Amino acid sequence: MAGDTRSYMKAILPIELVRKIDPSDSLSASTVLMLLYVMQYPDSTIKKLEQVTELRRSSASRHILILTERGDRARARPGLGLVTTYEDAQDSRVKRVKLTAKGQRLANDIAKIMET
Repeated sequence: MAGDTRSYMKAILPIELVRKIDPSDSLSASTVLMLLYVMQYPDSTIKKLEQVTELRRSSASRHILILTERGDRARARPGLGLVTTYEDAQDSRVKRVKLTAKGQRLANDIAKIMET
């Protein structure tokens, strides 16, 4: 049973690390999930993230906005500064997402937790 408890803690601790960045308790599970997918698929397109999260484009875009420095101004939601978006070098219509330095530090902390 103790092994099961440690497995649960491995799932909980990364979420707790993200919550420390936004202690307002308004961060949704879908936003955390989006962040974890950005960590899993670095420099991914927004379309790819929509597919792997199975979120609609509007929902995926909203979660990505919250993770950027800009935030979701329409909902008065400040950004976390964990990811940045940029245009694809080959096709300016395609938007890609990558971790910022702050996001990479968080990803490194999460990786350490998952390794122990």
